[in-house]
Amino acid sequence: MLTAYLCCQLRRWLALIAVAIFSGGDTMQYAVEIIVTVPLLILLLKAAPAIRSVSQYSRAVQCQFGIVPAVYYAFDYATRVYTDLLFSGSAVVVEFMPFVCSAAYLLFLIHISKEQHARLRLEELKSNLDLQVHQAVHEIEALRISQQKTRAYRHDLRHHLQYIAACIENEQALQYIHSISEEIEASRVTVYCENEAANLILSSFADRAKAQSIPLAVHAVLPNQLPLAESDLCVLLSNALENAIHACSERADSIPGHIEVQTYEKAGKFFLQVVNDCTQPVQFSHGVPVSDRAGHGIGVHSICSIVERYGGVYSFSVRNQQFILRISL
Repeated sequence: MLTAYLCCQLRRWLALIAVAIFSGGDTMQYAVEIIVTVPLLILLLKAAPAIRSVSQYSRAVQCQFGIVPAVYYAFDYATRVYTDLLFSGSAVVVEFMPFVCSAAYLLFLIHISKEQHARLRLEELKSNLDLQVHQAVHEIEALRISQQKTRAYRHDLRHHLQYIAACIENEQALQYIHSISEEIEASRVTVYCENEAANLILSSFADRAKAQSIPLAVHAVLPNQLPLAESDLCVLLSNALENAIHACSERADSIPGHIEVQTYEKAGKFFLQVVNDCTQPVQFSHGVPVSDRAGHGIGVHSICSIVERYGGVYSFSVRNQQFILRISL
């Protein structure tokens, strides 16, 4: 309705311009208004979808969009139709609409600045999440290749045994057995549950924890089908375990930290709990751990973003020098 009113004003302005150029009177003004009505109506119909799209925005944006034509609508009727204030030449009346337009422009700039800042933050977070997912998928693929090699070694084990039988009396047999055993052991993937992706990730981080002498206890009951994508599962587990290993490796004493992982699926819900020793103080902002060190905190943002996307819940807490992460989605 306000847009249609503005189009009526445009029709009137075109008619006034024509009257001023050709020195016409009221008859010419009415004729020009009638002539330009149809083109303006066509223009209004073309702009209608764009105007209706405003209804999809927030109430604040809708009010900001409509404040200028609404004020002008009330101002026009109050000063021209029902009163003669506009014709009185009062400075307050004359300067009222320029003031409203200037104030609306400033509010629009403030709103656009906030929207742009939020958009930049979302784009940065999306970029970080894309990087996390890419790394996670790459790591899963590498672990799959490692598992395939293990299966190949097991399949070809009989050939190795035949070779050993041929040179059992040779001193090279023992050396050959050790080399084969080391290759098989290096590519071994521990089976924690039915889900292949979870096994690959847990096995990989178990090896990393073992390399740093960090005890890692895993209790996983996950089926092949989960209520979340494999890439999201990889990001959740990888970030949670990487943060836990990092926290345990930063202990001030020489005693290695301990990590406990519990994850399971029940009634179509995915649950994850990671508990690790934590002697360093942790800062929280709105219940989420934060860090001012470069490169830190991205994993936490990735975890929160994925959980929120699935409509789940997460919690971070510190109790008795233990950092606890719980996820349910």
